[in-house]
Amino acid sequence: MRGLEDEEKVFVAHFDILGMSSVLRKSNGTAWQLLCDLADATDVEELPLSKELRDGIAERFFSDTIIMRTRGDDSDSLKAIIARAFELFRCAFRFGIPLRAGIAHGSWFEASASDRHDLFTGDALLRAYYIGETQQLLSIAICDVARDGFLQNPFTFRSGAPVIKDYLVPVKGGGHQNRAVLNWPAICQNEFRNLQPLTAQTLASYFSEFGHYETLGNSERAKYENTVAFLRSTACIN
Repeated sequence: MRGLEDEEKVFVAHFDILGMSSVLRKSNGTAWQLLCDLADATDVEELPLSKELRDGIAERFFSDTIIMRTRGDDSDSLKAIIARAFELFRCAFRFGIPLRAGIAHGSWFEASASDRHDLFTGDALLRAYYIGETQQLLSIAICDVARDGFLQNPFTFRSGAPVIKDYLVPVKGGGHQNRAVLNWPAICQNEFRNLQPLTAQTLASYFSEFGHYETLGNSERAKYENTVAFLRSTACIN
């Protein structure tokens, strides 16, 4: 078994489905279909990532959670996980699955303890989980190290739209935190054709398996309202 002396520095992304627990409470069948759709979304490759960059990202899928981790923490690794995060987010959005995610830098430990168990942990996973899970909207937040690393070697969309932006993210417990987030609306323009006029109600209708807006509780409604506010802030949606 590998020991702690084999610590690696990597980037980790933690994704989960926003609102999955409410679906599970209503229908196991619907929840299962959503997981199958998410599995299909993970198989889609539509961004120009080289085989080398794709091979540099390991992915694990369990329940409604997807964990990605890079093989290292150089600029190519960061570029790859950001591009892959965009790709997965857009494909899931197309399938009607709302995701939230965090991307963080830090330590990673992994070992095959036996024929039955693969072990992994590290503060990179904890940080990615925290910044993802505390968001109260559809979003991909990144840690300060990832933000600074990206700004040292940035890339842009063909449209010229920024890849990341600073935003006051609504978080659990109330209030907001200033975080760097990926500008995912810039890659979801085709999907937004089904969201006119853009309101929390139309967004909730797009993700109809998670409940109609009128039947949602205040906290669930707020997530859609927060997402609409973010979309409007990006200038990608009027």
